[in-house]
Amino acid sequence: MKARPPGTLEAPRACGRLCRCVTDSMIQAHARLFFGLLNFSLLKFHVFLFLVVASANSGVRAQDSARSSDQSSGATAEGNSLRPAIPSSTALDKMLESERNLQQGELSPLRDQGGVFSISSSVATALKNYPSIAAHEARQKAISSKVTLAKTEYLPKFDLFAQELRGSDNNVLGILFPPLSIPQVSGRQSGPIGFDSVWASNVSAFFSWEVVDFGLRHEKVKAARAETSEAGAGVVVTKFQVASAAADAFFALLAAKQEVQAQKANADRMRVFATSVHALVDADLRPGVDASRADAELALAQDKLILSEQEREVRRAHFAETLGLAGSNVDVDEGPLLTIPADRVEPKLPPFEFHPVALHQAAIIKTVNARRQVLKKEYRPRIYMEGAIFSRGSGAELRNYVAKIGYLPSVPNWAVGVKAQFHTLSIFAIRAQERDVISQEVQERAKYDEVMQVLKGKDAEARALIDGASRLAANAPILLKAAQDTEMRARTRYGVGLCTVVDVAEAEKLLVQAQVKFNLAGLAVWKSYLSAAEAHGDLSPFLQLVSSAKPGIK
Repeated sequence: MKARPPGTLEAPRACGRLCRCVTDSMIQAHARLFFGLLNFSLLKFHVFLFLVVASANSGVRAQDSARSSDQSSGATAEGNSLRPAIPSSTALDKMLESERNLQQGELSPLRDQGGVFSISSSVATALKNYPSIAAHEARQKAISSKVTLAKTEYLPKFDLFAQELRGSDNNVLGILFPPLSIPQVSGRQSGPIGFDSVWASNVSAFFSWEVVDFGLRHEKVKAARAETSEAGAGVVVTKFQVASAAADAFFALLAAKQEVQAQKANADRMRVFATSVHALVDADLRPGVDASRADAELALAQDKLILSEQEREVRRAHFAETLGLAGSNVDVDEGPLLTIPADRVEPKLPPFEFHPVALHQAAIIKTVNARRQVLKKEYRPRIYMEGAIFSRGSGAELRNYVAKIGYLPSVPNWAVGVKAQFHTLSIFAIRAQERDVISQEVQERAKYDEVMQVLKGKDAEARALIDGASRLAANAPILLKAAQDTEMRARTRYGVGLCTVVDVAEAEKLLVQAQVKFNLAGLAVWKSYLSAAEAHGDLSPFLQLVSSAKPGIK
């Protein structure tokens, strides 16, 4: 057989390699051109999207500024005391507007809703209007979402993943510790080491479900519910504090009004007395010093009247604030609160353990204990059921054309299994956290004991106030009658020259003091009942007692 000349086989092989190189180069060139056009299109789309968003934001800002200017001009026309309400057409708009106001730090507009309030309507209005109640209720709703969040841990996880990349396929046999910040190359080395690149693609669907946790998730749900109960107890405490503040402000304003009434009566009497003294001095029946002293006593009485009126208006402003109607013109209806109760009937009050502050502190203890139970379940193994279906493709593979290109995944796989996970050395951190939680529980229990001590002390003080106010109320009519007789006789004696103007001034001062004490005698008895109700944490029995009060001594 004749031998072929040298180089006969090498020529076709070289042509084949050349064709493949040209083909690969054309494919890579087309790929670069395609992805370059794709990136350029995406860049133009991002620029266009940015311009659209910027123009929309500028339009929204222009509308907001126009709306705010219109509202500010309307508010200027109406006066600075009122704020215009924010218009909204839908519930979504209201939610967005309120969220925008919260972010900008704006307050809700206050309307002038002044009027005359009884003790019961004062408490009801404060519970309806005062902002801190709405704030704590919103906080409770936010915390209650933790229960739903804790329950979501029972749900399985299902993740989808897709990846398209290009890179070299050089591989090194070795070991790396996770987690890695170095991309890994799987498979064997397909050729000599170089910087030639290939396409690769990966897609997967991963399923994971924690089937056994030995009660950890259940304890987390209980802890979230305990936090929600604690927040609810905090809302009750806030409502009780708001109601107590409104009732205290009601009594303070009513007492200030009685003080003004007594000082006004004193000023009127001193004006009449000064007029009579001037008549006697003009007739040369009394020395001129008596007229000067009478004028000084009249000026002093007027000063006391002005100060009492000032105090009344200050307390009126504070009363309006406690109602959530700050700046409004409000007044009080005394009802039976100025009468001395005919019979000493105290309101029936609940035990101290049902006081809102005590219940809130008990809820805090339960929350801390729930966290401790969660930590007890932390040091347990956790068992997962997992499954995945995935597919990969690489240009380094030579199985088919699609695999060689590497644009799409071409090699599918699936896997299912059970995984057990147990952090053995976490026991040290868990025990440290348990010691911290135990210390917190001891601290909160001590605070609970302190709360009970304070409540019992306030109850004892209220009992002393009830006893003292009842006895003072019984003595107030006697004191007033004696002071009135003293003032009348002093005037009579001065008219006939048997006493000086100083004696009359002293009698007037005594009468003022007796009138104030008499006016406030019944109010002090009712205020002591209110103090007892506040010590027990429930104003309802006191309000029922006021509404059903029998006529007493006025």
